[in-house]
Amino acid sequence: MMIIIIVFNNYLNYLKFTGFYIKMSTEITDDHFIELLEIISEWYEKLGYTNMLKVLYRDLVRNKYELNNATTVREIMDLLTSSGNLAANDFNLLYDTINITQQYGLRGMIKHVLPASQEFKDVIISKFKPHRLKVMKFGMVLNKKDLKKISGLYNTPAKEYADTWSLIMDLEHRKIMYGKMKAFIRKLKTFKLRQAVDALTEGGVEFRAGPSCLQPSYLKKKKKGKKPKRISGKFRKQKSGIYRQ
Repeated sequence: MMIIIIVFNNYLNYLKFTGFYIKMSTEITDDHFIELLEIISEWYEKLGYTNMLKVLYRDLVRNKYELNNATTVREIMDLLTSSGNLAANDFNLLYDTINITQQYGLRGMIKHVLPASQEFKDVIISKFKPHRLKVMKFGMVLNKKDLKKISGLYNTPAKEYADTWSLIMDLEHRKIMYGKMKAFIRKLKTFKLRQAVDALTEGGVEFRAGPSCLQPSYLKKKKKGKKPKRISGKFRKQKSGIYRQ
């Protein structure tokens, strides 16, 4: 009996070493995965966040036509599943979504179908690039007045967008926010849309779980190098290199 126990423990250690044990402990059944998708879809659908999720997942779904024409959150979830971004053994995208959209009430509703080893606390965003996080913050800080003003800047006559996310989807599709970001920010500055500018120009954006999710952690400012001293019409040699007139 003792020999059997030793052999079994050695086998478990082997599974842990190879990573197979970890994979088993973080995977849920197909039925639970479908239930998970339904709960998430219903939650965001009731909040009217379909367009918000379209903006959030823009960089993850290659077929933008299908993404933009999705009418339900479940359709968006299916696109993420088919693209491999969301699976029964990988919930990172789910955690990122909850933290970015700050829908922490959803955790209690899906906890029973998630593996016990999965935690929401202190999760650092890993599935989204800094640019996408800034775009999300931009959409969250705009008010109706801002929405109307930006619409007037890029449409004649001004369009009546359903929400800020519809505006962003349109501007990204027209490459105004995607390929001409610097020009877009300059125009926002010109018309004194301060909050919008701040959202798009903050140094480093780090999202974590908790109330401080949308608070950016700024990158350290680069130290300004000393100006070279001028002697007899020439510049003195500095440690960082030779400066010439």
